[in-house]
Amino acid sequence: MNVSYDWLKELVDVPATPEELMDKVSRTGIEVDSVSRMADGLKKVVVGRVVTLKMHPDSDHLRVAMVDTGDDEPRQIVCGAPNIEQGQTVIVALPGARIGDNVKIKRGKMRGVESDGMICALQELGFSNDIAPKAYDAGIYVFDQPLEPGSNALKALGMEDAVLDFEITPNRADALGMRGVAWEVGATYGNKPHFEDKPVVETGKPVADYLSAQVADEKDAPSYQMRVVDNITIKDSPLWLQRRLWNAGIRPINNIVDVTNLIMLGYGQPLHAFDYAKLGSKQILVRRATQGEPLTTLDGNAHELTPDDIVITNGRSQSLWPG
Repeated sequence: MNVSYDWLKELVDVPATPEELMDKVSRTGIEVDSVSRMADGLKKVVVGRVVTLKMHPDSDHLRVAMVDTGDDEPRQIVCGAPNIEQGQTVIVALPGARIGDNVKIKRGKMRGVESDGMICALQELGFSNDIAPKAYDAGIYVFDQPLEPGSNALKALGMEDAVLDFEITPNRADALGMRGVAWEVGATYGNKPHFEDKPVVETGKPVADYLSAQVADEKDAPSYQMRVVDNITIKDSPLWLQRRLWNAGIRPINNIVDVTNLIMLGYGQPLHAFDYAKLGSKQILVRRATQGEPLTTLDGNAHELTPDDIVITNGRSQSLWPG
C-alpha cells in the first residue's frame, strides 16, 4: 500500500523523517519496502499562466504562448498541445530544467520561432498513464486554481511528498487504509491518532423510496449499505483530491469516482457509486457471477467472470460491479 507521508502526518504525530519512519515501522510492525518521491531528479519546474496565445506563423498545429512564470517579463514558449488556452494555469519547465527520464530543457527554436522553456504534460514529469488523469491524455495538464506564477509546480502537484510502500500481509487488513496505518504508526511512537470525524446529516426521502437491496447469499456479503445523493454535477476533482489519489497509485476519474476511492484509501473500505438514472431498475442484487459473464470496467477493459466472482447487479442481467 502506498502511504502518503503528508497525509499520514494529518492523522497522527510522526516524530521522524520518512526514512526514519520506514526503518522504525519495519522493525516493530509492518515491513516498509521503500520511500520514494516523484520529484526526485526534477528541478526548475514552475507554475505558469498563459497570458496570450497565437498561432505559429509556420505551423497549423503549433501555437506561440506568452507565459507569466514570475519573472519581470512573460516568456515566449511554443506549444503543440491541442488543449492549451489563454488564461490557463500550467506547468512550465524552465531552460535548464530536468524533467522525466532525466530530459534537460534548453532554449531553442521551433520552426524558426524561439521557445524559452516547455509547457508540460504530467507524463513528461514522469507520471505513468495509470495515474495521470484521463482528461489530459492528449495534452498539457491544467491546474484548476490560479496558483502564483513562478511558484514550485512540483510541490503544487504533491510530487515532493514522500510515499512509503507498506507491505500489507493478509493478517493485517486493518492497515489497508490510512486510518489503520495511523494507528500502527501511532502505536510505534506512543501517539494517538487524531481524526476529524464529522456527523453525517441526512435529509430528503429514505433510500427505500429509491431502490431496494438484496444479497443472494449472506455469507458472500453479510451487509450491504446504500446512500442516495441528489443534485450532483460530474466534473474533475479539485487538485488536493487528485494529489491524494495519484500519490496512492490511483488514477483520478471524476469527482464522484474519486471521492469513493478517497474513502477507500482512508478507511480501507471499498465503495462504488452508480448513476441512478442508468440503473435500469429499482433493485440492487448482490450475487455470484455466471461462468463467462461479461463485464466492462471503468478503464474500458472487458472481462469474463466466473462463479468465484461476486457481482453487484441491477437485479436483472446487468452486472454493475465485481465484488
